[in-house]
Amino acid sequence: MNLFLQPVLVKGQQAQETEVYVIAHRGGVVDENHAENSRAAILSAIERGYWMIEVDIRETRDGRAILHHDADFRRFYNDPRRVEEVNWDEIQELSSEIDGERPILFSEAAALAAGRIRLMLDVKGNDLSERFYREIEKALIDNRLLETTFILSSAQAKEYFHDRTSHSIGFNGLLEAEDAGEDVSSRYHLFMLASQLTEEMVQKAGELNVVVVAAVNEFRYVQAGEDTWEGAKRDVNRLLGLGVRYYQIDSVYEPLFK
Repeated sequence: MNLFLQPVLVKGQQAQETEVYVIAHRGGVVDENHAENSRAAILSAIERGYWMIEVDIRETRDGRAILHHDADFRRFYNDPRRVEEVNWDEIQELSSEIDGERPILFSEAAALAAGRIRLMLDVKGNDLSERFYREIEKALIDNRLLETTFILSSAQAKEYFHDRTSHSIGFNGLLEAEDAGEDVSSRYHLFMLASQLTEEMVQKAGELNVVVVAAVNEFRYVQAGEDTWEGAKRDVNRLLGLGVRYYQIDSVYEPLFK
């Protein structure tokens, strides 16, 4: 049985009050059996009924788009080389210490997601090649994912996809975009740490018909010196009370949304 609802979203349209839309951070369900951004993590998120998956994307030396968060392969693959220094044919030889699997191409992730789940893209790095972006674009189009995709970063990615996807924006940026006369309801979603979202921000986004996405990530509470569970529970309960229905979460926080 699905943990979360999976309705169709029209860009910029707020969910009904009783619906909650949950986005899996770092490429799906991540735990002792599933590495970040792995095939297994994605499939587990699909099986558990997440509405969307946030995936991290980096460019290899030969211009391929792969799912990987860190600049190098030390975590999970015990390889000190940086992603940008290694060709895809070499990366295919890597084996995860968790499940023995190799990293996957973005196109493989998109094929897994097709017709089953949506994608949020966190593109890592700057001055990335045209080939890299074309590969991402083709995978999204081929799998009919482009119009439902959220772009979390970077400025280059947002410029490349422009009005074809929904882009993450902070509260001050949202106000500036409104002042500039942009069509904020169709172009942006407000993306903020759950601990930083205020009632004023939520109300303003509602007036502008902009979806609010709250990030509930363990490492943020660690950085703040807070208890990772109690801090998240406090923020989620507060934001649910304010009508926030979209959450990007580490999978450890699933019980808060059951």
